[in-house]
Amino acid sequence: INIMVKTEDVCVCIPALNEEKSISKVIDSVHSAGYNNILVIDGGSTDETIGIVERNEHAKLHRQQIKGGKGSAIREAFQITDENIIVFIDADQTYEAKDTDKLVRMVQEEGYDHVLANRFSDIKEGAMSRSHVIGNKFFNRIFQLLHGENCKDILTGFRAIDRDAYEGMELESEGFEIETELMIESVKNNHKIGIVPSKYYERGGESKLSGFADGAKIAKKVIK
Repeated sequence: INIMVKTEDVCVCIPALNEEKSISKVIDSVHSAGYNNILVIDGGSTDETIGIVERNEHAKLHRQQIKGGKGSAIREAFQITDENIIVFIDADQTYEAKDTDKLVRMVQEEGYDHVLANRFSDIKEGAMSRSHVIGNKFFNRIFQLLHGENCKDILTGFRAIDRDAYEGMELESEGFEIETELMIESVKNNHKIGIVPSKYYERGGESKLSGFADGAKIAKKVIK
């Protein structure tokens, strides 16, 4: 029997910075997937992102208060929400919002603490450069060797986390290394980690990721 997901227990959080080309479509796709509690945390956009979100009736806007980037936004999201499950999805249209049910169902029905959308199960043409594929797989392999868990895609920007699980985490990352830190804390706390296949599309808009600089931060976090 396919039990309906309890969407009222879920906050879908979209960290955003200068995503005017895609933010409205991401909000609308999440809402179309059946989720009404949508929170956009804006990290100081200088384009039309803030105005677009404010005009969208399906989402609430929160202006990021903690200094920093994506990591700071994710840490702040847990401070300002009180739902049982928080789902993070990137603002660049790279993920399939209707896959949110897959993530949430594993937390609600199967008792998982932390569920990841695995991009490598279906990467669309142009979605990820060869160097980024190699880099991601390298970090996943190093993570597996050091932490004993094959999570397939530790750097995914699409995941669901149970509130009880998050409250036991000690997070300090300000930038893109937050995804790695979330995984390390989950492994350290013996969380039940789930993985679901997900599509990954070419992004709408410019990437904020600096391959070398952010890669170095991620590597440092994995080893530390």
